[in-house]
Amino acid sequence: MEINCTEEDLTACPIVESNVLIGSAYIIFSIIDILLYIPCIIVFNSEELRHKDAYILMYHAGILDLIQVFMHLVSGIITVTDMTTKTDTVFGPVVISAWLGYLAITTVQAINRLCHMAFPYQAAKLFTKRLTKIYVLLCYVYAFVWFVVFSTPYADFIYHKNMAMFYYNDTVQTSEWAHLMEFIICGIQLGIVGLCYMGVIKSIHSMQSKITSEATEAQKKKVKETKITIQLMVIFLLQWR
Repeated sequence: MEINCTEEDLTACPIVESNVLIGSAYIIFSIIDILLYIPCIIVFNSEELRHKDAYILMYHAGILDLIQVFMHLVSGIITVTDMTTKTDTVFGPVVISAWLGYLAITTVQAINRLCHMAFPYQAAKLFTKRLTKIYVLLCYVYAFVWFVVFSTPYADFIYHKNMAMFYYNDTVQTSEWAHLMEFIICGIQLGIVGLCYMGVIKSIHSMQSKITSEATEAQKKKVKETKITIQLMVIFLLQWR
């Protein structure tokens, strides 16, 4: 019997064996992530760091990431207990919108880091505390819009128990369109992130070359000064004699 297991029809995929093992792995790794993440979030939100643009972005990226991790914890519980309730009608939209919001903030972070490395004066203007919070708010609004989209019956992002993962329900035509739109937008964002970090790497390399060049010049100057000093000492000794 031929099995047509594709992204378009995950329901045709064979049932995952060892649900307890897979679900337990989800639960364990999720708990580890949560325990490691919470101290970082607390530090990012400390009085010393909460006013700095980079840490504001990292704090909210961490919040959205924690939401995703919590959803993976839930999916692990669903897998272990073999729940049959309609929990995915809530959890599905939450996990996909948190991921998309996280990617949006990650894009802003990449731009922020490029500006600080390559254009520090512009960074001071573009990433004031107030503007940074506006960027974060827009990322949350963006995530909420996707949450609304996936909360409708026209775009499903559900937990496929036969594959033990959240994924699109591409058997619904409009859900497939949402999948394609999200894929294109994410591709553009990842492209921006990639370009920004290439710029960051180039800036670091330029700074390193400049520092090396300055150090070389300083060394040459020091050698030259040493030679002049020795020459003056020799002239002084000859005159003294």
